[in-house]
Amino acid sequence: MALNAQRPADNQYVDPAAVQADVATLKKAADKKDESGFVEVLVNRSTPHLQAVITSYGTSYKSLSKVIKKAFSGDVERALLHIVHGVKAKRDGRGEWRDAKLLEKSMAGLGTRDAQLVYRLIRASWDRQRFERIKSAYERRFNKPLLARVKGETSGPYRDALVMLIEGVPKAST
Repeated sequence: MALNAQRPADNQYVDPAAVQADVATLKKAADKKDESGFVEVLVNRSTPHLQAVITSYGTSYKSLSKVIKKAFSGDVERALLHIVHGVKAKRDGRGEWRDAKLLEKSMAGLGTRDAQLVYRLIRASWDRQRFERIKSAYERRFNKPLLARVKGETSGPYRDALVMLIEGVPKAST
């Protein structure tokens, strides 16, 4: 379903009736622990529409994140939460706050999850403007620059490569 998604543009009008219909769909799906209802709504709606759905659901029932955590587990839970946390208007509505938390999660606790850290840094650095916003969100959330955190968790040439990735590789002069 996710691969066949038909997400509309984010500049379309948010219809309050459609928002309430999606809230009802999610409530019914949550009661039945039916992932297809969640996937249908979360994958096929625009960001502003999902923000309205998340807010409305939280007002009528409880936090959609908590409902997902209670109803699902494993990959389905993580995928649904990834979508919800990426569009939540409460933070930035663009997923930067979520991505900052995921970067920290890859370094938190005993031992760094290297493959996860590398994947998340490469993915984040693909769009430099967005990566700058992620780094800013990271610093606001964890009171430490991402660069300092990565330097403290890594060493050697591996560390040097990640530092270059975070700082941005300078362009060669011509």
